[in-house]
Amino acid sequence: MKEFIKKILNNQKVTIEELSQFIIDYSELCGIKNTTNDHIQFAIQLIQHGLFDLNYAIKNCANKLGLQIVELIDSNGNLIYKKIQE
Repeated sequence: MKEFIKKILNNQKVTIEELSQFIIDYSELCGIKNTTNDHIQFAIQLIQHGLFDLNYAIKNCANKLGLQIVELIDSNGNLIYKKIQE
């Protein structure tokens, strides 16, 4: 999960398989058991259509794993830098 988080934070491309595995792992981390293929496909559609914020899930997941996401923002609110601190 940490590698997936790093890829998303660095704006790298991820595969559908990586995203699917993250959804399964994140669901289990949040206490949701028995995630089906239909659940995964629905979650992917929500992400693709902008109806679910993947960055929210990434930040929440990092927090649950004990990782800290550090963001440097300029005075106009624009993101300059983002990294994971353990």
